Amino acid sequence: LSDFKSSEYRDLKGGDKYEPHESSALLGWRGASRYYDPKYTPAFKLELEAIKKVRNEFGFKNLQVMIPFCRTV
Repeated sequence: LSDFKSSEYRDLKGGDKYEPHESSALLGWRGASRYYDPKYTPAFKLELEAIKKVRNEFGFKNLQVMIPFCRTV
């Protein structure tokens, strides 16, 4: 799963329209905190569909999911 900081997403084409400006991007909206935010649900579903396609259609069974930057369990 992606683990871009908000500043890295903002640097992508069009990213400045969607990403917040944070005083500390390292502690901000990234990793697992992004995945469970309702605003990110459509993008999270796209990431999961891409992983599913790579594993099931292309046969790359060595691809596994790692949840980045977990703050709590």
